[in-house]
Amino acid sequence: YQRRVHGKERSLQTRFQVKGFPTLIFFKGGKQLSYRGARTTEAMQEFAEGGYVEQWGDAVPVMLEPGLLDMVVEHLMELLQVVTRNPIQIAEILSIGFIFGLGISLFIAGCYIKTALRERETARDKRAAEAAAPKAQEEDKGKAPAKSEKDKKDE
Repeated sequence: YQRRVHGKERSLQTRFQVKGFPTLIFFKGGKQLSYRGARTTEAMQEFAEGGYVEQWGDAVPVMLEPGLLDMVVEHLMELLQVVTRNPIQIAEILSIGFIFGLGISLFIAGCYIKTALRERETARDKRAAEAAAPKAQEEDKGKAPAKSEKDKKDE
C-alpha cells in the first residue's frame, strides 16, 4: 500500500515523525521500518522483499484524535505559511490582535472600576448611616415625647 503524505496532513507527519521528503516507511506485522537506503528501484524492491528483516522496527504509533492543541498548532502553521508568503499581512494581523486585546483589557478594567466605585459608595453610605444613628438617638432622648391628638384634646 502506498500513501503520499503532503504538507497538509500534519497529523500523519507527526504520528510517523516525517521530517523530510521523501520519507519512505515500510509497514509489516505491526511494525514500521524507515527505509534509509539508496533511492533506486532495485534497492527499494530488495528492502520490501525481505531486506527489512535485518532492520529493527518500531511499533506503529496509535492514531489519536486531534486535540485542541493539535488543531491550534495546525492553524497557526497554516497562518505562518500565509504570512511568510505575504509579509504585509503579519502587520495587519498583529494590529488587529493588538486592538482586540486592548479593547478586552479596557472592558475588563471598566468593569473592575465600576465595581470598586459601587463598593466604595456602599461602604460610605453604611458609615454615614452608622454615624447618623447615635445622633438621632441622642436628639430623641433630649426631646419630650410627641403628644398624640387625643392628649392635645384632653388638655
